[in-house]
Parts: sequence; structure tokens; C-alpha cells
Amino acid sequence: MQFCPNCKVHVAGDKRCCPLCKGQLEGEGAPETEVFPQLSAPRKPERVAMAVITVVCIAVGVACAIINMLVSPQVWWCLFVVAGLVCAWLVTKVGLCYRKDVLQSIGWEIALISVLSILWDVGTGWRGWSLSFVFPCACLAGLTLMMILAFFMHLPPRAFAGPFGGLVLLGILGAVPAVMGLITEKRPALACSGICLVLLAGGLILFRHTFWPEARRRFHV
Repeated sequence: MQFCPNCKVHVAGDKRCCPLCKGQLEGEGAPETEVFPQLSAPRKPERVAMAVITVVCIAVGVACAIINMLVSPQVWWCLFVVAGLVCAWLVTKVGLCYRKDVLQSIGWEIALISVLSILWDVGTGWRGWSLSFVFPCACLAGLTLMMILAFFMHLPPRAFAGPFGGLVLLGILGAVPAVMGLITEKRPALACSGICLVLLAGGLILFRHTFWPEARRRFHV
């Protein structure tokens, strides 16, 4: 039987460490003396869902590639399908990772969608539609959805101060490409930045006792 020199107790079964102090055990384990039943690790539904989604995406990508080679090998349109599948997989993965915190999930989804739209814009020949329309519209949609959820779920300001403030700051940064002349259609980005500035000022004034401590905690200032 194993023995813990720190706790001065004998430990039944075959343990890796002492169940009391987590220290190293002495002696040989005796599995036949185990008093607790061996439990199998629970299967997490999100892992099963992601495994199924991954297999489906791979199957669709392979099928499109085969059809592309057989029907129209001169145009590799299957690459766009595969890129779309990768984007869908990433969005689903983020949603499942943050499914227990809806507001955090919204913030990360908006950030991911913005980045993916910029990559699509660059990959298809830069036209600026990602920064002119997708980015500001996604930020405003995310902020609106956060406020609606916070209202109907009766969330205190401290519960949504972090995700809401982060998305507001992200929306304000949308004015940078417009100021630098990287996009031709500047009105959506500037409108989004203006609304985010108003929301930021309102949050800091009306909920300053919540937003300031949250900002110091998250940015370590």
C-alpha cells in the first residue's frame, strides 16, 4: 500500500499523488484495494459536435475538389468552397468555445468575422468592402445584440462591461482606415466610430464605477 510521508497516512489503490496534499507517494500501488469505482471520462457534447462538423467540412471539401477536377479543371472554384468551409468551421469553433458566455461569444465572433472578411477582401483583390461595410456593420450589430441581451436578461453593468467595452474600442478603430485613405467609402466606418465614441463616453460617465475597475483589471493598469 502507498504511503504519504507528508500526511503520514496510507493510501489505498494506485494513486499518482496524495489525494490530500498532492505530494509524492512512497511504496507500490495496490489496485485491488481501491475503494472508489473507476469512472470513465464524460464525453463533452461540444467535442462530439465539432468532430461531426469537421468530418462534414472535410467531406464537402473533398467532394467539391473531385467535382471541380472532373467538370471544370480550368477554374479552381473549389478553393473558394474550401476557404468558406474553413471560415464556417472557425466561426462554429469560437461559438462552441464561448457558448457559456453569450456576450463574450458575440465579441469574439465579431472580431473573427471582421478578420475573415479582410482576408477574403485581400484574397479576392482588395476593394475595401471589408473595412467599408462588413466591419462597421458587424460591430454595430454586435453592440446592438449585446444591449438587447443585457436588457432582457437583466444583467448588471459589470457583467457586460468587458465584452461591450472591447467591442466599442474595436468599432472606434474602424475610423483608422478611413482617415488613412485605405477605403473609398468612408461613411459607414466613420458613422460606426462616432456611435462607438458616444457609447464609450456614455458608459464611462453613467457607469464609471463599473467600467473603470473593469478596464484596470483587463488591461492591468
